[in-house]
Amino acid sequence: MALEKFNKVGMRDKKTKKVVIFPKYSEIGDFCNGFAIVTVEKYRNGIKKTLYGYLTEDGKEIPAIYTKASEFYENGFAAVERDGAIGILLKDGTEHLFKGATTIWPCSGVEGIYKMLTWEGWGYIKIRNGEYTKLTEAKYSVADDFIFSMAHVAQGVYSGIIDENGKEVLPLKYGSAEQLSENLFHVTFDGKSVIIDRNEDVLLEEVEYVEIRKYTKKAYALVHFKDGTSQFMSDNGKLSGERKYNEMERFISGMMKVVNFTECGMAVGLVNEEFKELVAPFVPNENESLKIDEKLGVIVLQKDNEKFIINKKGETIKIS
Repeated sequence: MALEKFNKVGMRDKKTKKVVIFPKYSEIGDFCNGFAIVTVEKYRNGIKKTLYGYLTEDGKEIPAIYTKASEFYENGFAAVERDGAIGILLKDGTEHLFKGATTIWPCSGVEGIYKMLTWEGWGYIKIRNGEYTKLTEAKYSVADDFIFSMAHVAQGVYSGIIDENGKEVLPLKYGSAEQLSENLFHVTFDGKSVIIDRNEDVLLEEVEYVEIRKYTKKAYALVHFKDGTSQFMSDNGKLSGERKYNEMERFISGMMKVVNFTECGMAVGLVNEEFKELVAPFVPNENESLKIDEKLGVIVLQKDNEKFIINKKGETIKIS
């Protein structure tokens, strides 16, 4: 309960009405996660300066010494600035300020980890249950968010991967590095583009790029190779089916359309979930097509002005 006197604000206990804080603040904000932002105004050489502090609901104070201050977040900290340094303030009043820091940003993909930009570069910190841990020095030119509890980082032209404890999973020696799963990575080095595991053993070579699909265990990711072919890969790095198609689309009713680009045009075919070829790729003429019926969720083959539904066994059922 607010208490006002002489243009200053204090606080009374809601139940007892006793004065908890005598009027001394310019303003007391609303309580958020147990804390309210308070302000005081000071004048120096006729210039007004506003400083920020905090007040708990039971009257405990964190001094108004900050030039900038956010509300307290659910993770148990607030972002503050003092004497040109920004950082974090914990609920017990402990502060961690960083000279030269310009940004503190929450990372997606993992709870309680933040990346911080300073004059020296990006670094990572962790704040969980109101406890602060510095994970890395501010030494990276690139610091990405977390995927599979890991983040891509770079120093200059060299890329690597760190885990949520700040430890290197892949050292900073690659031209590029991308996490595909908890154990698989797409990296480039010395003109090579390969997929490796955590031991840095090469599993696949001549990789152009990788799409994470997560259709089935066997069709976790689609690997596009430099020769123009594509093949599905499981989350443990094993390839499924034959490497003979240029493109592979998505599963409908346990079947997938495959595509090859030929001199005569685009050839379309069909495989099942075991990557058994149901329809060999063919270049359809004006009376032929192999399409996905989104409404029915089936594959429809049109040939010689007749329509067929194709099942998982490769059997065709005439519908018109």
